[in-house]
Amino acid sequence: PRLLGLLAGEAPEAVRRRWSAAAPMPRAGYRPEPGLRRALRRHGAAWAEDDPAVADAELGAGRAALAALWAEADELERRRWSALAGPEETAAVASLRALGGGERLAVPRVRRWASVAERLAPAGRFVRVLGAVRLGWEHDGPGDAVSWRWRRVGGQLRELEDCGCLG
Repeated sequence: PRLLGLLAGEAPEAVRRRWSAAAPMPRAGYRPEPGLRRALRRHGAAWAEDDPAVADAELGAGRAALAALWAEADELERRRWSALAGPEETAAVASLRALGGGERLAVPRVRRWASVAERLAPAGRFVRVLGAVRLGWEHDGPGDAVSWRWRRVGGQLRELEDCGCLG
């Protein structure tokens, strides 16, 4: 709780309140060093709790984005995305595609989301990170204690695209 409390100032309001309430107060005026904050951000998600409803929404958004990407990908790209997604998620995306599911998404945009998710995702979380980046791009809420940073990255991508900085 203390580690998450030190990061609470960067989290969305609902997460901030929950983390701060559970954490003991640091000494007055204490500000963690930038290196400590970076290390906590990198490893803090391991201690944060998933909100099952948020996790399901992000997995669904990630699966739909991956299905749209696979519709346009060649075999080599499909293998790459499958390796990142893992066998369970690959099967879920294949089922979604077989049922005719999936949305019409701009594939260049989905490739950008997937490229970012690949860099951000801890092992075994690629599809959820992809969904969180997508939902952040769509401005669909702050996420939970685990995914708020991924959604923030999606929102920043949207801002860059809106100003024409991404080409």
